[in-house]
Amino acid sequence: MEWLGKYVEWYWNSFKQYLRWRRKKLHRQSKSISTRWWWPSITTRKQYEYNSILLILTNLFGPGDNFNPETSHVVAALIKRFYDAKKNNEKEVVVWGSGESTRDFCYVEDIAEGIVLAAEKYNKSDPVNLASGREVKIKDLALIIKNKIKYNGNIVWDTSKPVGPDRRKIDISKAENEFGYKVKTKLEDGIQKTIEWYLSNN
Repeated sequence: MEWLGKYVEWYWNSFKQYLRWRRKKLHRQSKSISTRWWWPSITTRKQYEYNSILLILTNLFGPGDNFNPETSHVVAALIKRFYDAKKNNEKEVVVWGSGESTRDFCYVEDIAEGIVLAAEKYNKSDPVNLASGREVKIKDLALIIKNKIKYNGNIVWDTSKPVGPDRRKIDISKAENEFGYKVKTKLEDGIQKTIEWYLSNN
């Protein structure tokens, strides 16, 4: 889990209860799960005959997310920004870019279940994506959050700011075919749950 670092340390608490009751089965698998590089999975299999897999995770969000404006990622950052703007009666919220860039966002509980399924059923070193498989424009994400927060101001797009790659679409067919991974939470529902958690904890 080294690659995740601070970015997803919050999500462990979101599904540790789920993992706990599955612990006996996971231990019987005696499997190493890497979420960083491909080569450790290959080398541990070949050199030590150790069962190791590689999972590549998308942008995660959910209850317990990091809402620090200095270090948070897109979903949490926008939730806080729209909430603060509503609370302070601000007329506009500034968002970087044009809003046309796309990303993949997946609710943390779906990723957690995917990790468990992979640990139980996947037995190859080939990398596997865990994501929603849904390509979402940043402007659509911002509108979803704006509406759920019930913020009535305007969104101002700052095109002078860097936004990274224009497009990101993630194929999850391998995870679906290899170990029955399935995304159960719609983006809108996951955002609603995340907002509810944030409001009840701030």
